[in-house]
Amino acid sequence: MLNSFKFFGIFTFAILIGFTFISCNDSNPKPCTSHNWDWASDAIDATCTEKSKDTTTCKNVGCTATDQRDGSMDALGHEGVNFIPSTCQTVGNTGEGTCTRCSEFITSEEIPIDLDAHDWDDWVLNAIEATCTEKSKDIKNCLNIGCSEKDERDGSINALGHECVGAVQPTCQTVGNTGIGQCTRCFEDVSGDEIPIDPTAHDWEWTTNAIAATCMAASRDTATCNNIGCIQTNERTGSNPINPTAHNWNWTANTIAATCMAASKDTATCNHAGCIATNERTGSNPINPSAHNWNWTANTIAATCMAASKDTATCNNAGCIVTNERTGSNAALGHNWDWTNYTSGSGLRICQRGGGCTVTAGIGDTGPGGGIIFYVADGGGLPARNPFTVPASPGGYSPAWTSYTASYLEAAPANVVGTQQWANRTGDLIPNLSPNNADETDWRIGRGRLNTALIIADGNAKVYTTPAASACAALRTGAKDDWFLPSRNELNALAQIRGLYGIPNTGWYWSSSQNGSEFAWLQDFNNGNQTNNFKNNNSNNVRAIRAF
Repeated sequence: MLNSFKFFGIFTFAILIGFTFISCNDSNPKPCTSHNWDWASDAIDATCTEKSKDTTTCKNVGCTATDQRDGSMDALGHEGVNFIPSTCQTVGNTGEGTCTRCSEFITSEEIPIDLDAHDWDDWVLNAIEATCTEKSKDIKNCLNIGCSEKDERDGSINALGHECVGAVQPTCQTVGNTGIGQCTRCFEDVSGDEIPIDPTAHDWEWTTNAIAATCMAASRDTATCNNIGCIQTNERTGSNPINPTAHNWNWTANTIAATCMAASKDTATCNHAGCIATNERTGSNPINPSAHNWNWTANTIAATCMAASKDTATCNNAGCIVTNERTGSNAALGHNWDWTNYTSGSGLRICQRGGGCTVTAGIGDTGPGGGIIFYVADGGGLPARNPFTVPASPGGYSPAWTSYTASYLEAAPANVVGTQQWANRTGDLIPNLSPNNADETDWRIGRGRLNTALIIADGNAKVYTTPAASACAALRTGAKDDWFLPSRNELNALAQIRGLYGIPNTGWYWSSSQNGSEFAWLQDFNNGNQTNNFKNNNSNNVRAIRAF
């Protein structure tokens, strides 16, 4: 019994040792005796003297064993100067000198005939005809002199099958039969074998040029199979070549808008695959005379006194000669009166800007004192508005002036501040002014400046104040010092433009014309009526004017 236990222990130990040596998968790998190779074909290239090598590593986990074997590529042989390869009929020569592949210096050595080194001609298709049981064969011949080697492959014609009395060819829908008796082709005796359905054996009925030629493709013949039950169709190139004009136009209406010279245009692209041709035709919208394509040039016509600059344009549409204008970006310049160089009495002032402007200063224009011109002695009207005389200042009055001729009356830019009395008392009949309402001595155009001086002088002499006249005489605006209270007729001229150019259209305004010792003339700018009022009334407005 003891011996039996010893034997069992030794046997078990031996088995364990054996497993240890034949497995390479444990954590401490041992050389394995059963590798699992993973070969890589021709991993090492062939050289001049060595075949290519297949290499491998063992796939077993933990095993690093590798191996090699000859690959499929023979040694290339040296190739020096004047190298001649061997063929199936002739020996070659390595040439001599430095090898072009391995750079080793070589001497001329013969290269044995290589029976596989044929120089094959092109394939001759179906050179060997098909027989009842064999497909046709393509063949090619070696071109090396003296070599009779040929190569062959299956051609494109299937075996014909036997054909005997009663033979029926298969179609795409029905099986055939070889018939019975001696084959008419190979003379072999056959006994009515079934020939399977041939899916390619259609009975085509062709329609010539059923699909017309297009700009991209020739016409196509189409066919249907006449075999009952077959729904296959076919096509082939027809007899009509590509027609460059046979486009399939996809029209879009009026894509090019009508212009002043042309109706709208429809445009099209060709639907045939690969065609990039385009087309146009007259659209449905007629010529639009107003649809110009203006090419604007800014401010080509310069601004003038009365008009802004003008942009001008010509139409870009071919054949159109229409031109256009529009207001440019430069505003009208306005007239240049240059009052600084104007002398009173020299008549109507012509615009000094030049450029052919002959406009004269008129009502509503700005005068030398910065106010509004409201009266112009232009020779028009009834009575005629001729240049008028401004009498000289009374003796002893300061500042004094001499008599002068004027053509314009200008109103100050604004009223004297607040309402004013004509005088702070009544009962003083001022000499050289109208003594009553029937006397027009101090009414006329041009008389206001003298009236103002006489009023102030009388007040100074008799010691009473003359607020309206004094406020006008004291006015200094526009660098002018010759402002005065207007006469009755001068005030009436101003009232004619009330509500315009900044002249008020409400309120009562004093004139410098007297109406006896108690009253002076004034005018309602609401309705233009003139009347008189007590000189010491303090509720009336004052607007100074000047003559030049």
